[in-house]
Amino acid sequence: MENEINNTSEETSNLTFRPMVTTSFVIVILFFTLTFCDFKCASNQQVLTSATGFELVAGKKIESPDMKGMFDNRSNLADKLPPNPWAIITILLSLFCLIVNTANIEEEGLVGIWCGILGILFLTILRLKLAENMAANTKGAIVVTFSIGYWGAMVSLALGSLFSYLHMQNKEGKKTKITQGPSPEFARELSSLTPSESLDSENSSNASEDIEIIELEDINPNEITSQEQNTKDNTTSKSFIGKNVLVSLITIPIILYAAYFFLVKPSPEKDRNKLGKLSGEILKKLKEDSLSTFSKINSTYFPGKYKSKVEFENDLIAVLSEIDNSSFKSKIEFEISELEKKYGKESQEYRQILFDLSSSKYYGTENQQSINTLNNQLILQKKLFEENLSTITTPEPDQDRLKNDLLGKQITGWKFEYLNEFNNLEINKVIRGANRLEYILNLELKGSSGIHHCSCLVVYNLIESQWIFETVDLISITFDNIIYTDKWSTVTPLNGCTYEFDNKYKLEWEVNRGYFGNKDHFITGPDASNSVSIESSKYLIRSREGKTVSVRFTYKPIK
Repeated sequence: MENEINNTSEETSNLTFRPMVTTSFVIVILFFTLTFCDFKCASNQQVLTSATGFELVAGKKIESPDMKGMFDNRSNLADKLPPNPWAIITILLSLFCLIVNTANIEEEGLVGIWCGILGILFLTILRLKLAENMAANTKGAIVVTFSIGYWGAMVSLALGSLFSYLHMQNKEGKKTKITQGPSPEFARELSSLTPSESLDSENSSNASEDIEIIELEDINPNEITSQEQNTKDNTTSKSFIGKNVLVSLITIPIILYAAYFFLVKPSPEKDRNKLGKLSGEILKKLKEDSLSTFSKINSTYFPGKYKSKVEFENDLIAVLSEIDNSSFKSKIEFEISELEKKYGKESQEYRQILFDLSSSKYYGTENQQSINTLNNQLILQKKLFEENLSTITTPEPDQDRLKNDLLGKQITGWKFEYLNEFNNLEINKVIRGANRLEYILNLELKGSSGIHHCSCLVVYNLIESQWIFETVDLISITFDNIIYTDKWSTVTPLNGCTYEFDNKYKLEWEVNRGYFGNKDHFITGPDASNSVSIESSKYLIRSREGKTVSVRFTYKPIK
């Protein structure tokens, strides 16, 4: 026929993308057999457990004790990763699309498009929900990373949706009705025949009454042409199916490799920009927290609020310590560890990326502008803090401070051990220098033999806006000795000190002289004339008053 339809290739090309659609969704299911995600310790990136796509669909028993209770707080499920509804829906969508394509349903293209789009959406929700769950239950201690199975399924779903769209467009755009009429030769042949004509003489004798003569008006030429065309289409389409499968096997790996090259293959520049932007965001957050802290401290300050500069500074430190930077640290440590695994710790790419991060130009334009603004504001707040700090005068040590600073210290004749030893403390005199304070104190100290009157020198130095205790030195100290009439009382003077005693009582003294037991006797008191100084390491004293008396000895260090 001259008017035979010449668009056979266009008709048969309707089947070109169907095998690609089917193959794409089969690959989605195959990717579910691979590892979808790893659960890692944020501090050292140790993998605690992993899960394939089908394990997310069916649930998985958790072997690692660090992971138990992360997904369900009920005791009977605390050691199991429950089935994930988003993974279940995605696998069902893939199976549904395969069934529709196999059944050759009219709307198979539209079904494939929506199955691919919804599958990508649900896998994205799966990733976000798992990460959110880990962050909430472990406070950043465990992180989730997604592997080749997950990303391969995402790419295959995208390809399935794309091929479904192309298949639908091809089917709609090239769908043609066969409207051509019969060929001229066939029409002339039909017109030459008459209803009264008989069959060939060869067959007329056998078919005179048995064969019904077909009337020409019952023959539809268009129907004959359509049947011929359908027969030819079926033959041609079968030959094209094999070609389409071959095209799918060649095209899909190429597309998957392109997806790997552009989405998965390591790119130092891309990784550097990503890590640089993260560093900029972290630095920006740290600046914001510091600015907020200084603003809070400065806004609540008023003269007289703090007794010392140290108290003001400690208040600032306390507020700064409340800032939790652990999540920032975990993020940057995780990203760096991923880079180390991707490139190798000793690789040039890894070292260059870390070196480039020292430059702020990789923080991102928006982050850099924000950081510059925050820096200027922070400088002003720090300057205001210093001005407030300068208005605070460091108070000099008071009586309570002096008592506490003396505890544990020792002078000749006394060691300060307890606060209740201080019967009284009086600041007799203060000598002030630029960075030095000297206190002369009069103390009443309670001892086992009674009250001791003590005078001492206490020195403080001003170091970093604080009065720091330096030393304590004895000026004088008294001891009261009980002297009896009927027996000798032993008195041992303090080493390195001179002494004075009350000379109002009549006393008798005995002193050993030399190594041969020689003893000298002296008397002191109002009735004694020309009394001489008695020097010895030990004295025996007896009262001549006829009664027991208390004699006070006052010791002063030899300068």
